[in-house]
Amino acid sequence: MVFIYKFNACSFGDHRTISLTTVLSLLELGTKYQMEHHKEEAMRRMKQLFPASLDDFPHEYLIYEEVPKDARKVPITTDFQTCFVAVTLVRRLNLISFLPPLLYVCVHSPVDTMCSAVASGKWNIDDLQLCMQGIEPLMNARLAGYAPLYRHELNGNCSTSNKCRSSIVKLLSRKGGMYQVAWDVLFTDAALTSFRESEMCQKCYRHYEAVFNTLRRDVWGKLGGYFGVEPWPPVDKFEQAQ
Repeated sequence: MVFIYKFNACSFGDHRTISLTTVLSLLELGTKYQMEHHKEEAMRRMKQLFPASLDDFPHEYLIYEEVPKDARKVPITTDFQTCFVAVTLVRRLNLISFLPPLLYVCVHSPVDTMCSAVASGKWNIDDLQLCMQGIEPLMNARLAGYAPLYRHELNGNCSTSNKCRSSIVKLLSRKGGMYQVAWDVLFTDAALTSFRESEMCQKCYRHYEAVFNTLRRDVWGKLGGYFGVEPWPPVDKFEQAQ
């Protein structure tokens, strides 16, 4: 792998898609053999998938495997099983800043998949327990954030209240709801697209856009606490990995 990477660096550029498995291999080998270039490249890739910034978090891709319109934003392929392995590795390398977004992704995996990962040795039982622990505050945050919606709250300057309330009722009663996982609170397009396509007026749409964005940012700021990683500093160096 080292030989291939050194002499074919172009194969690992952002114009090419590589797997998270490859990134983890670069991270582990680069750390073990003190190859700074490999460590830096692996860290750069890890930050693309598991950033410290909510705006950079490729949510729909990681949770629902929806490739962004601009695929260059996420030139890395992955799956839940590989994320379990990533959790184990970043713990071993003491790169705990990656854990909150990583565990947030893992918590959306089916429970039987998580249990199988523990049974096969890919994952630690403590991290499975952390995921289970994180579900409750995520669900509570979602319920609190959605309260205005369930109250049929409208913008104070709405001039089509009956029409907008009717739109809210339709959205809430839609088969499958506006989301796919009850504790997924970092969605972007999942709910807002439904609102944009409804008959809700622009003022009420902007109102709920602000409600959802406030909810997302509040949860992101508390993500470390939900998964037992406090404080949660941004990853800006590789100095922790020895």
